[in-house]
Amino acid sequence: ENDSFAEARWISPGEYTPQTICSGDDDYYIFSAEAGEEIEAKLRFTHYEGDLDVYLYDSGYSSIAYSAGVDDYEDLWLSSAPYTGDYYLRVIGYDGAENHYLMRLEVGCHRDAYEFNDSLETPAPVGEGLTTGLAICLADEDNFTVFAEAGEDLELDILFSHADADLAFIVRDPGLLNNILVNTGTDNESLSYLDLPYTGWYNVYVFNYGYGGSASYDLSIE
Repeated sequence: ENDSFAEARWISPGEYTPQTICSGDDDYYIFSAEAGEEIEAKLRFTHYEGDLDVYLYDSGYSSIAYSAGVDDYEDLWLSSAPYTGDYYLRVIGYDGAENHYLMRLEVGCHRDAYEFNDSLETPAPVGEGLTTGLAICLADEDNFTVFAEAGEDLELDILFSHADADLAFIVRDPGLLNNILVNTGTDNESLSYLDLPYTGWYNVYVFNYGYGGSASYDLSIE
C-alpha cells in the first residue's frame, strides 16, 4: 500500500493505469528529478464519479505545486525543479471522493526558445524555411504566425517521432475564420494549403493530440 509518504511507491516517468482512490486512502508516489527539469503530472478520470486532485511535495513534505480543478482531468506542472533529489506526488479524493484514474508523469522536458507562445494572444512569428529545436511538453502548446498573400500556396510540415508523442497541428486563417486540423497518427504531419483565401498572418497551432508524451520537433514552412 502506498498510503503515506513513508510508504510511497517508486515510479519513473511514464503512464500508470489504472489506479484507484478509496475514501480516506490517498495514493503517494516518489520519483527523482534534477534541478532545473520540468515536472508534469496528469490525471485522467470521470469527474462525476469522484473529484480527484494531485499535489507535488519536496523531500521535506512541503507542497510546492498542485492541480485541483473540477473537470475530467488534473494537470500539474512545475516549470523548474528547485533541487536534484526526490519528490512526491499525492493523489487525493476531494472530500472523501472515490474513483479510478490514469496517471502520467513526465520529468525533464525542456521548453524551446520560442516560449511562451502557448496561446493565440502570444504567438511566435516565423518565416519560410526550417525552424528546428522545438518542443511540446504535457502542459505545453505552441502557436506560430506566418505571413502570406492571397492566392499563394502554403506548405506546412512538422517533423517528429510518433513514438515520442502524437503531435498534430491546426492552421487558422487571418481572423481565425477557418480551422484545418492535421493529424494522421504517424510520424510527421503535412499540409498543402493551396490558393490561400486571404492576405495576412496565418496561425499554426501545434499540440499533443493524444494522451501524454513529450516530443521534439521541427517546423517547415514553404
